[in-house]
Amino acid sequence: LDEAGVTVAVHAGDGGRHDELARGEPTGARQAFRSTAFSQVVSHGRLVTATLAAMVCHGLFARFRNLRVLSVENGGHWVPHLLHELALAYGKTPQDFGRDPVEAVRDHVWVSPFYEDDMERIAAELGVDHVVVGSDWPHAEGLAEPTAFAADVPWLDADGLRAVMRDNALALLTPRPASVRA
Repeated sequence: LDEAGVTVAVHAGDGGRHDELARGEPTGARQAFRSTAFSQVVSHGRLVTATLAAMVCHGLFARFRNLRVLSVENGGHWVPHLLHELALAYGKTPQDFGRDPVEAVRDHVWVSPFYEDDMERIAAELGVDHVVVGSDWPHAEGLAEPTAFAADVPWLDADGLRAVMRDNALALLTPRPASVRA
């Protein structure tokens, strides 16, 4: 993937029945691909955070400098927390990292936030060039009219809006072979 320059999509899924969820739900309440209020509160974002933390902390992006990862259908509310935790770990044990892990995320990870997420904060944390609008209606990150999203991000200038709505996704869909990487 690194050599071919193909983007890896990390897609939401059912992480299975977690013991803590089973203990906190009434018997039979937990079902695959169905969230309860309790499961949303205690597990939302956990799996993608753990997946990306493993990629960063175990040096994946240091070994594969051309790798691009797009998080899809995971929302983006978890981004500030992940970057905060990576910064703390780097501050305590910099020897465990080949480079600043927050910068590694900012270089290698793109996010498709949910409509309800704090898009401005996510863009501030990752950069506008690493945010992609999802339009997979009726899935959670999409809108019935995807262009309606533009009205809800007045803080984006015309170039930023075009990037988030189109250009960032187009760039990720375009292979970037390592031999021609900028």
